[in-house]
Amino acid sequence: MSSGPHTISTHLGGGILIAAGDTLYSEPAQVTSPIRDGVRLLVVLNGEMSLTVERHAPIDVCAPAVVAVVSEGEVARDQVFREGQPFRYVLIQIDRALIADEHGADPRDILRASNATLDTPRLVIAVRPADPASEAVAAQILACPEGPDHDLYRLGKSLELSSLVLDGFDSARSRASSRRLPPADAERIRHARDLMINAIDAPPDVAALAARIGMNPGKLNRSFRVLYGTTPYAFLQEHRLQTAYRMLAGGHQNVGQVANAVGYTQAHFATLFGRRFGVPPSSLVPRTSRTVQG
Repeated sequence: MSSGPHTISTHLGGGILIAAGDTLYSEPAQVTSPIRDGVRLLVVLNGEMSLTVERHAPIDVCAPAVVAVVSEGEVARDQVFREGQPFRYVLIQIDRALIADEHGADPRDILRASNATLDTPRLVIAVRPADPASEAVAAQILACPEGPDHDLYRLGKSLELSSLVLDGFDSARSRASSRRLPPADAERIRHARDLMINAIDAPPDVAALAARIGMNPGKLNRSFRVLYGTTPYAFLQEHRLQTAYRMLAGGHQNVGQVANAVGYTQAHFATLFGRRFGVPPSSLVPRTSRTVQG
């Protein structure tokens, strides 16, 4: 395991805890300490993890993602981080009463109304893709040094991020209730997704894709965003980069081969990969493979 910056600070008399870190696990890492009473807001900028609470089914989280947890008392947890990927995150732990007083609503009600992933009498968990604003503020917190000179900045940014995360779940709930896709349209959009995934190296453009599923391009983009929270182009790019990461981590192909397999020139691929994961694609290729392939 190799670690980058990792900071923990408490504020407002212990009412808020802020943790931020960047860790690369060489093997799956497990955390079994219980979830504390209160509200936990987690923004995952890079990496993957699986969260199991009590005896419920595991919840898989793949970056970029936002996870909100409201716990009444301590709850047993089993959390596993995937190896071979940088795990970059910002975690904010807040007293439930503070959220209710400042936000004007019980955080459990917000998550339940947004179609929570897990809802029990003692615990509510909701997961959604991270929005650009939340990612940006989380990155600012992650980059901020720990110490008295920066405490006020970190606190201010954590409050801003908390508001963005909770408002995002509130907005997701509103969109879901008012813009559900008809079943036939949802099926067409899933077919469009499959067409892109199955032709990852040379996918159809939006116009061709729309024609294949019997929609106009405008409706395709709108409907795709409703179902998947992003555009077809952004979905495809994320799928390509995640696929490339797994291929490189497997150690059987070099950067040029992987770039070609997912439909990019090597130079463009290196730029997108570095921007997405924070490391160059060559850093994942085993040294012996670089020697043989170079």
